[in-house]
Amino acid sequence: MYVNGALQNTTALGTFVDKNSTDLLFGAKDSNDMEGAFLNGLVDEVELFDRALAASEISAIYNAGHSGKCKVEVSLKPGELTFAAQAVGTTSPPQAVTLKNVSPNGGVLDIASISTTGDFAESNQCPASLNQGQECIIEVTFTPLSQGTLTGTLAVSDNGPNGLPQQVKLSGTGQ
Repeated sequence: MYVNGALQNTTALGTFVDKNSTDLLFGAKDSNDMEGAFLNGLVDEVELFDRALAASEISAIYNAGHSGKCKVEVSLKPGELTFAAQAVGTTSPPQAVTLKNVSPNGGVLDIASISTTGDFAESNQCPASLNQGQECIIEVTFTPLSQGTLTGTLAVSDNGPNGLPQQVKLSGTGQ
């Protein structure tokens, strides 16, 4: 048995042919043993194979991390916000950006931070994690400190597949 990619225990089983129709149980020998039985931790990405995997195959699966079967896929839309001309020192009405976990196989999106650069600010009610299919709204405002075309970025740091923050380009004109 491997735990977190490291071999913890082995048992020789010989030939195995399943001749019953009972449930497959984790953490107990049989259904009578389930009372009070528990695993100390989380079970993630359980997969059964019809052969023994090589240590290198197990290592590759473990090292795939969040890009493995439960990889996280993120949608941050729209990809760009343009604000109407705004008087210097005043704040625009907010524009919404939707952050959504679009992971196909149940990956959890962990949000580390949400920030803006330039003369832009954000507010949000996003939780620390979004389960598959969940979304949250990030509101962005523009408060120009000078005249002219101003740019910035909305960045969401998370456990997305490329390891880089998800970004939305921001622009507006101070007048």
